Amino acid sequence: MKIAVIKLGARIMWETDAAVGPGEAISICKALKQGGAEVHVFTKILSKDTKHESLEWHNILDDRDTSGIDILLVINGNVNFFGGAEDRAQILNYEIMNNFNGPVVYVMCDPELSLMQIWDNVSKKQVDSKSNWENVYAEKDILVTRQIHVLCQPFNVTEMTKAWNKKKGTVPLGTMFHFPMERFPLLNEWLEPAKAPIVDLLYGGTARGGRRIPNLFKWYWNLPEDISVEIFGKIDDEDFKSHPKLKNNFEARKMHRPPVFTGMVKYCDVLPKMNGALAHLVTGDRSYETCDLIPQRVAECIAAGNVVFVDANIDKSRRIYPIGTSANEFLYVKSQEELVERLRILKSDPYMRHAVIEEQRLATGFDAAQFCMHLVETLEKLL
Repeated sequence: MKIAVIKLGARIMWETDAAVGPGEAISICKALKQGGAEVHVFTKILSKDTKHESLEWHNILDDRDTSGIDILLVINGNVNFFGGAEDRAQILNYEIMNNFNGPVVYVMCDPELSLMQIWDNVSKKQVDSKSNWENVYAEKDILVTRQIHVLCQPFNVTEMTKAWNKKKGTVPLGTMFHFPMERFPLLNEWLEPAKAPIVDLLYGGTARGGRRIPNLFKWYWNLPEDISVEIFGKIDDEDFKSHPKLKNNFEARKMHRPPVFTGMVKYCDVLPKMNGALAHLVTGDRSYETCDLIPQRVAECIAAGNVVFVDANIDKSRRIYPIGTSANEFLYVKSQEELVERLRILKSDPYMRHAVIEEQRLATGFDAAQFCMHLVETLEKLL
């Protein structure tokens, strides 16, 4: 089967040092390839880019011929025109969607990233004298009128369908179905746990527009002095001080112990960075509880060799560590007190730490070849 892949909001690059978006896209391309598909990437290509031979590369600016391709896969993202500047490659993604002769599937890993129309924005920008766009686009090419299938990472497809239909400006929805995309980071090489972790509890990511802040405050602030805590990524203490649910009483709380904030890390360095930690606590946006989403960070941290605790509210169905496993009994936590107690146990007993890491890896039941084949077979059913 031949699959074309485009990415909204970013270019697809084989060497993904910079950002999460391109890294997620290339990981999905690799999974499709390992599952037996012939993968054609349509993206803006620069002369410095590595065009790895395992994929077929097409510069979207001058090659948008998808004839002979069976399915078009659109990887989630936001299309923005910063400063009113024309982003021709991103606009042409919509032209490809509109003109593709076959099923179009939107891969929605992030529940906040429904596939949105851009025609209103494009039509206004191209007649704005200040924009000075070089190209003119037609509504028939850019406004999506066909139904788009959605591969949905959250398990609660019913709630995600309601959210999609409720949001203004989404493209027409065809079939929405679940696939466990949260597991694809397990395709990475699994690292050996650090012999001497340099931090006890580590989190990496963003504030997610402030949506993640209340849960991060609950778990990562105000831990006792014997537990070292670090947060890296595009997030700092100002995200907490300015949050509407925290700022009114932050003056009293700031006297408590904050985590150490260490700034941005390249995408390719995330797993090595996580590898230096004893543990990670998986939490998420409050909406994750409703849509039943397992974050990809679970798989990333398991692959990184961390002990991966889970906020019990995030995975109420116990999909990460099934009931009956040792990992289930130890790694779901309901309070910060439980987390601290178990971190202290692990710090005092290195043998138990390694046993827990092995148990959580076994509990995933992950088979890389089976995962990749299942992904391709799921897409084939749409033909």
